[in-house]
Formats: sequence, structure tokens, C-alpha cells
Amino acid sequence: MKIFTKAIEKIMATGLPPDRQLKKVWEHFYAYHTRYPQSYRGLLFLQQPGLLASVSPKTLQEINARAARNFSLVSRIVAAAMAKGIYRSHEPREVVDLLWSLFVGLVYLSETRKNLGLTLSTLKDLHRKVFRWLEEGLRAR
Repeated sequence: MKIFTKAIEKIMATGLPPDRQLKKVWEHFYAYHTRYPQSYRGLLFLQQPGLLASVSPKTLQEINARAARNFSLVSRIVAAAMAKGIYRSHEPREVVDLLWSLFVGLVYLSETRKNLGLTLSTLKDLHRKVFRWLEEGLRAR
């Protein structure tokens, strides 16, 4: 979570337009996964209610606080793009939730396909296409 926070803050400090900042955040998701693929497997662990019993409440609280910080930062980027008329008006946090869900889902999908020996498309290719499709829907017309 700390790595994400530092990366997002660095992207926000670039002065790039907010839509380009969001693209950079999306690219960071992929770069991070490429470097630390086990980290995303750890996120799937957090979806398993029975397994969470083995994680201390203090650790869960820390994860929640850091994740909330990261979601808040990216929500600020989305809100800035909306305020500038680049994106249509939506609830910024919902856009960020969708963005994150899409990436985690793409990781899960690509790993499942890889495990089954299916090679329909790569995570890199899906990652690039999905952001373009999402952003087309967000853009002000």
C-alpha cells in the first residue's frame, strides 16, 4: 500500500492533466503487478471471510486505512478531470472502485486462462484495451 501511495502522489505532483494522471495510475497497476505478482494474490486472500480470521484486527485496520488513502487520492484525480470538463460527472469514488475492480479482475482472468492453457490475449493487451474503453465512457461528449 505504501508503494501505491508514493506512486500516486508522485503522479499527482507531475502537473499532468488529470486524465493523463489517471492513465499513469492505471499503468502503475500493471507495472506493480509485473514486478510483484504475489501481491495481487494476497488481495484475493482478503476476499475469503474464513481466512481473514488469521489476520489480526490491527493489520486489517492498517490495510483498510492505507487502501482508503489510495482510493481517496485517485478519487481526487478523477474529480479534477470532472471539474475540468474532461470527464462527465459521476461519483469519483465509484469510478475508482470500478477501475480497481477491473484491474484485479483482469489479473484473475489472465491467471486463470494461463493455468488452463488458454491464450486468448495477454494481461498487457487487455489492460491497455480496458482503460481505453473505460475512458471513452467517461469522456465528456
